Amino acid sequence: MRILRTGVCALVVLGTVASVSADTRRPLVVVSAEVSATGTTLFVTGANFGRTPEVKLGGMLLAGVVVNTAGTQLTANLPALPPGSYKLVVTRPYSWPYDDDISRLTVAIGAIGPKGETGSMGEKGAPGPQGDPGAPGVPGNLALAGLTCPPGVPLRGFSSTGGLVCGLTVQTACGNGALDSGEEFDPPPGPFGSVSVNAATCRFDFSQVSQLYCNSSCSRVGPMGCDQADANLLCQLKTGNPNSVASSFSIEQALDAPGFACPLPGLGTQVNVATRGVQVPVFYSDASLLETHGSGLAVTNVVCTP
Repeated sequence: MRILRTGVCALVVLGTVASVSADTRRPLVVVSAEVSATGTTLFVTGANFGRTPEVKLGGMLLAGVVVNTAGTQLTANLPALPPGSYKLVVTRPYSWPYDDDISRLTVAIGAIGPKGETGSMGEKGAPGPQGDPGAPGVPGNLALAGLTCPPGVPLRGFSSTGGLVCGLTVQTACGNGALDSGEEFDPPPGPFGSVSVNAATCRFDFSQVSQLYCNSSCSRVGPMGCDQADANLLCQLKTGNPNSVASSFSIEQALDAPGFACPLPGLGTQVNVATRGVQVPVFYSDASLLETHGSGLAVTNVVCTP
């Protein structure tokens, strides 16, 4: 598709949100949008548009929508609009199990002025009143099942048969089937084929994992989408060091390889990585992220500090 970049109209992408398409398991993604020099045609580039997407700009349904055979580019007739910001919404209807598969961009049409200076921080507000005490909680699953440690003895973990391991002085070791302090999975070799659990430490070896999927709302840290924060998270997972950061990285289409998946049920298995200083949900998948997630973006090629 030929994109006309000359003329009086400019289109600036300010933000993006994408949902996962469940009927093909490939997300509808809008990457960029531009206006023809005449201001009469809107060009949109992305992925998985389907054959009959619905395109709205500023709440107006656009006519004349044409999609290429690959589902990666579309054009639509653009009405005359004054300069300003408009929300672009591309919808692929009837995606199971969601009602619609939607991708949005907030865009600005017309001349764009320079960014203003950041304003000063306002004064800190006074503390609010203390809330009312909450209602007593319901008994936990262990109490309902009649499984408890003796009074004053803490729960240490679970045995390989599902029994309780109580007390802090019990002699434990990796491979005993109980998840002890500092361990991530017990017993080795772990639930995955592409990564293993160290037989001495009962910790995952993620050092060879090549990617972390962070397309749009699948990002676990920082703003939506892939950025430095996601690259730092991949380094923390690969090295096991909570202070490791990425000195360089790439953002590209998901690789045809295993990796850290979008943190949604069905796309991977949640792993226990709290010992690495990671406080967000982390899912890992043995399957190809390109096949299970589609052509969304991932952080790859990270170079990590030790």
